Amino acid sequence: MYFRLTNWDEIYTAREWWFLTTDGWYLKDRWEQLSTTEKGQLNSFRQSLRDVGGEATITDAIAAFPVAEDWFYNLGGDRRGTEGVNG
Repeated sequence: MYFRLTNWDEIYTAREWWFLTTDGWYLKDRWEQLSTTEKGQLNSFRQSLRDVGGEATITDAIAAFPVAEDWFYNLGGDRRGTEGVNG
């Protein structure tokens, strides 16, 4: 999913979408399928989402918006061989 981030409302909409999209990875059966690296990527991404909004300007918030890994989209599917993409 690509979001056009030009104002605070769009920042918060994109952030909420990513929280909802990645929530499923925290279900016990899916979480246990993730590697230690993937768990770290997911946790770091979500922490970065939580941190967005503390910036002084919209330009800083856009620059701080985290980049998602491809596999975040593929809930329950094959995650091997994917690379990061911008959310």
